[in-house]
Amino acid sequence: MDYAKLLFGFEGRATRLTYWRLQVMLTAVGAALVILASFGTIVGGWLGAVPLAFIPPLLLTSLSITVRRLHDRGKGALWAILFIVGPWALVAPARTLEHGANPLLILGALLLALGGLALGAWAWIEIGFLRGVRGANRFGPSPSDLRPGDFFKVETAR
Repeated sequence: MDYAKLLFGFEGRATRLTYWRLQVMLTAVGAALVILASFGTIVGGWLGAVPLAFIPPLLLTSLSITVRRLHDRGKGALWAILFIVGPWALVAPARTLEHGANPLLILGALLLALGGLALGAWAWIEIGFLRGVRGANRFGPSPSDLRPGDFFKVETAR
């Protein structure tokens, strides 16, 4: 099994099962790194933050599996940018309002924030729960079914 393609490859397709397995693993490893860095800084000062250097590769792996999952749905990598940046961009105006702001600004910011929430929910459903395109698509052949004993499967175009 090619773990470099599994963790950092942006080509090919990924099943829902592969996506969720990797996301759960990445979340657990990320949480462990943050806890380790927190205790490490308490005990050893700023050198305890060294485990946080492993967070960027975790984020890159999360992005790569998200892109491959979108490929399985027949969508390109630009959808990942929309699904990641879009909700934050729509919620941001609400975070900049000060107490006692104009009610129309508050209403507009609320509507944008609700749009960001809707976009985030759509992304979550689209990436994590909807079935991929059956058969081959422009991103490669359909991912193979997992065999018993396979934990991760690299589904890349051959």
